[in-house]
Amino acid sequence: MRAFIIGSILALSTGCAALSQESAAPAGVTQPPRPPEHVRENGLIGRETLLTINANASVNAVPDLVTIQTGVVAEADNAAAAMAGNRAQMNKVFDAMRRAGIAERDVQTSNLSLNPVYGRYNEETGRSPLVGYQVNNTVTVIVRKLDNVGGVLDSLVDAGANQVQNVAFGISDPAPLQNRARSEAMKEARARAQLYAEASGLRVARILTINEGYSAPPQPEAVAVARLQADSAASAPTPVAAGRLTVQADVNVTFALDR
Repeated sequence: MRAFIIGSILALSTGCAALSQESAAPAGVTQPPRPPEHVRENGLIGRETLLTINANASVNAVPDLVTIQTGVVAEADNAAAAMAGNRAQMNKVFDAMRRAGIAERDVQTSNLSLNPVYGRYNEETGRSPLVGYQVNNTVTVIVRKLDNVGGVLDSLVDAGANQVQNVAFGISDPAPLQNRARSEAMKEARARAQLYAEASGLRVARILTINEGYSAPPQPEAVAVARLQADSAASAPTPVAAGRLTVQADVNVTFALDR
């Protein structure tokens, strides 16, 4: 009888301790369920094997627009004369762009600067003399008719542009190409996972994680970086080759393999 009473007291005290621990949780807060013991921290179940694949894919496309940076550099003895001379030439360049059918939304000023110009260092005076001022006015122009790029360049130079810093091709809507590259990269990852699984005597059970790397948009291909002279126009338009652009996508996929 005495042993029975002692056992009952121990059971009661154990139950009260458990009850006090449960009641310690704040009201309305549910303790998260513990994951089954057969689920490991990395998400694998039982005897599954982890496989991580890095895959990439490329999609080529023909560009449908070209971006040109062009403008006028003018120099004069004083700042006002340099600005006036540059302004007169740039007005003619803008007129040429309008005649070429380039929309206003496709023209943007990318640089307008006025800087002093110094001569050679004079050892007697210990300084470089100021000899004038230089004004650089550069615009970024989008040409949407690729067969007219050479003619546009020639007309701008004829109008007074004396600088072409870059001619770069691009895609007006790169999103479909990027999605195609992503899809191809994912197919490559799945195919390689299947290859490794079969070579190991396993099978692909499921995908645990998918991480996208940097999906590069179509990178413009620089085809010309030059300074042109106004008297360089020829009877035929300047030849310009569009070539092709490449869009790349990268994915990192983690698979679970089992038997």
